[in-house]
Amino acid sequence: MDKLWLDVETTGLYADKHDITQLACIPVINGVPQEPFNEHCQPLNWNSIQQEALNVTGMTVEKLKTFQTPAAMIDKFIKYLAQFNTRFTIAGHNVNFDKGFVSHFFSKNGRSQDFFKYFTLDIHCTLKRAKEVKKSIGAQNLKLGTLAAHWGIEINAHDALSDISATVEIDKKLATLLGEEEVFIKEHADVADIVFDEPAQLHVHSSYGYNSVNGVREWASWCEDNGVPGFGIVDHGLAVSFNDISSLTLDKKTNTRKPVTSKGVVGVPGVGLYVEHGKNPPIALNAWATSTQDILI
Repeated sequence: MDKLWLDVETTGLYADKHDITQLACIPVINGVPQEPFNEHCQPLNWNSIQQEALNVTGMTVEKLKTFQTPAAMIDKFIKYLAQFNTRFTIAGHNVNFDKGFVSHFFSKNGRSQDFFKYFTLDIHCTLKRAKEVKKSIGAQNLKLGTLAAHWGIEINAHDALSDISATVEIDKKLATLLGEEEVFIKEHADVADIVFDEPAQLHVHSSYGYNSVNGVREWASWCEDNGVPGFGIVDHGLAVSFNDISSLTLDKKTNTRKPVTSKGVVGVPGVGLYVEHGKNPPIALNAWATSTQDILI
């Protein structure tokens, strides 16, 4: 699994309203770190800047105005990713935050298809990994700066490249505590590649929830572009996409299912349910339709 260790600095905490001002990453391919990417850009929406966010990084609006445009930076970033000829799993500390901003960054600049071309749907989160061995770490908390100080790892807080360099080192410490064997492959073996057919992706989310920027049609287009035979959307606690897929795929004349696209991509209606059991916390449960019966359009 090739990882893109990534960190962003932003104008606020919410990816739909705020924008990236610095993007840094370190690709690790077959265990070998590559040359990093580290660029700054202007925000897309100057009116949404939170002064608190600028104070954290020591940035000013005047300084932001000297940076390149977002369109220029995303062009550089995509060219940078293309040279590695792979799809990356985004990795980092509390990486859902960073992945959300990056996906919105691609979407806001009209490059959503490029996002899915270069990134998998998975993440590698050091915060989640640290929680698994919290007692063994013995640190005061699991914040990035605290973990770096605990292990004597150098970090210049809130500088994206410094943060991600420290995160890579922290992950190595976590790997030891988790009992993982670190493997570095410095050369590709001269053997034939084994290619497997792409499976249907039945656990994706839509723009109706808070985990994705894509709707039904965007997921269908992504499937066509990447040779994926089908998809199912399971938004947590929402059934709007269930209705969207049902409307697109039901042939009312024959009451049978048809593909979402002309290339045969199949859309499976689904929903992410929260199931209560006594006084226990609700359990997340995905459910997919298995027939056309009792579906109301």
